[in-house]
Amino acid sequence: MGGRIANQQIDQIQQLKSDLEAVFITKPAAEWELLGSTADVCITVVRDLADLPADTFLNATNTFNTVENNGQPIKTVAFPVNFSGSANVLPSAPFLGEDNNLF
Repeated sequence: MGGRIANQQIDQIQQLKSDLEAVFITKPAAEWELLGSTADVCITVVRDLADLPADTFLNATNTFNTVENNGQPIKTVAFPVNFSGSANVLPSAPFLGEDNNLF
């Protein structure tokens, strides 16, 4: 009996997902974001990975960090803990052949 109920719940969840997708596709993401923020509803747009560095919330919460590697700035995901006095520099990888004498 438990398996039948679980299968019914899975079917209901799949139907709910389909119903919500049909509603969400009717408006651009920006409209849903505005509607959620003005209605005090917890809502967020699922973005592509390439969109994340420009995300206002992620930048406001210092999710990203710019570090220097071999003299070049690189945007990375920030370490979750910041120690006072720590440098924002990654240790550089050796250039091709630079460490061959160690072998």
